[in-house]
Amino acid sequence: MWGVNAVVRVINQPGGVGITSLGPVITNELLAYVNITEYQPGNPINIALGSLVVDYHYYEIAEYWVEEILNISNGNSLLTIYVVNITNSESQVLGMATIWLGHVEIPYALYLSVMVNITNGNAVVWLGYAVIENGTHYGEPGINWAYEVSLGLAAKVVIMMNPYLATPSGYSYDSELIIGNGLSNAQPFNAQIALLYWNGESFMPVTNMYNFAINTNLTSTYLAQPRAVNCPVS
Repeated sequence: MWGVNAVVRVINQPGGVGITSLGPVITNELLAYVNITEYQPGNPINIALGSLVVDYHYYEIAEYWVEEILNISNGNSLLTIYVVNITNSESQVLGMATIWLGHVEIPYALYLSVMVNITNGNAVVWLGYAVIENGTHYGEPGINWAYEVSLGLAAKVVIMMNPYLATPSGYSYDSELIIGNGLSNAQPFNAQIALLYWNGESFMPVTNMYNFAINTNLTSTYLAQPRAVNCPVS
């Protein structure tokens, strides 16, 4: 286990809020931290981590949007995972999974993570989570890699953020962390969020952050000033 110095944004407002990073950053792992400290149990809440993945096969590239969406509703949590091929103008769902994570108590803190690598000559995407606090219950911060999908033969695969690139289907080369309760009469909630990437030696805060999401079409109007914290990861 080691400590991670993260830039955490504090939320105390209704509606959709989050972080978008345009980089430029190239990495093989992305880590999102969310800590909900106050929440109206009768209202649904959604936490989404999305990122653009690029794999290289000889002189061709393929682009994918990978996303984890945690829905908390009526005190229960359901994680939905999507892997979408967005190389062409018409996107195609390559993989999808749903995982029930159990009952939710406040405070509720978790990690969501995306990792890519070359395994036996194939580009592989792993998506996972770790619930590290659920009321009075505490869990180990090690990631549970819950879903794996092969993208096929490739020489290299990366998670990429680049403000100058976009896919033919209109996706920005970015990574996004969104949290909100999706209601027109949204009730306030308190939360802390952080988005980090692996630089080969340690997790670092993403760069070139904005308070609006591009690929998920949400605006983060209510972000307070960021502050540094220490997040345990193993």
